[in-house]
Amino acid sequence: MVLSLLLASGLALLSFVTIFCCTKFDSFQYACIVQLICNFLAPQMLYFQRFRPRFVKLGPPLTLPRKLRYERLMIQNMPENRAKLRDRNREHKRRELAENAIKTIAQIGYANTTLRDIAASTGVSLGKIQYYFPEKEGLLLYCIDLSVDRFTGQLTEILDADLTPDAARSAYVELFAYSITNHANMHRLWYDIRNQAMFDSQLRGRVADVEARFIEICDELGRKFAAKNVSGVEIYVILDGAYRYFIQQSVSGMPVTAEDMTEMLNHLIGRITQDN
Repeated sequence: MVLSLLLASGLALLSFVTIFCCTKFDSFQYACIVQLICNFLAPQMLYFQRFRPRFVKLGPPLTLPRKLRYERLMIQNMPENRAKLRDRNREHKRRELAENAIKTIAQIGYANTTLRDIAASTGVSLGKIQYYFPEKEGLLLYCIDLSVDRFTGQLTEILDADLTPDAARSAYVELFAYSITNHANMHRLWYDIRNQAMFDSQLRGRVADVEARFIEICDELGRKFAAKNVSGVEIYVILDGAYRYFIQQSVSGMPVTAEDMTEMLNHLIGRITQDN
């Protein structure tokens, strides 16, 4: 019955279309023919809507988890969301490559490192590295951002914590000693890049931005330490000099202990806060 109805409806519709296309009508006649077609198809559509479960096999009803997966899939397939997902995946790959590369650069230095060296040490093909970082400078700048963000994040934890001035000083001294003892090569990379920036205008701008961040943090550290009449620049110069000295001692194999660094840094911070 269904097939007969479909066949009859199709033949009738085909006849209407043939007459409609091969005959010239005025606008009123066109409207009448369109209305006639709609009147003919309406009962058939009601029939199909009423009896559709009898001859159309529907899938199982969407449970809540399936519905959520379906909606998530639909959202992901929207053009703008596909672009965001592609960008997020690309950024994840860039970060992963940089995390591996930064160890090599910190170990042998910026000037001595090539993309081929990074490929050999990380096990990633040179072509893949060049796809995400066409030039070594771009990879280096990305590595700078990663290492600086990690270190400033640790400093920010001290600034955000509800600490007394003495507790804040102790927390900073502990972080200082821990960073140099365990991550001297990473900090050495910063000083390597800073030296290279004297000859490279591209690096010079990024180093200036990073130092501006450090000075701002040192200004906040001064308030946290209850230091008076001392600017962020002055604190940065003092603490940066201590970092530079102890990192040089560490990478040179000179005997330097956490106790030595703690004693020196407490003395320097005492100088900073001596007005109290």
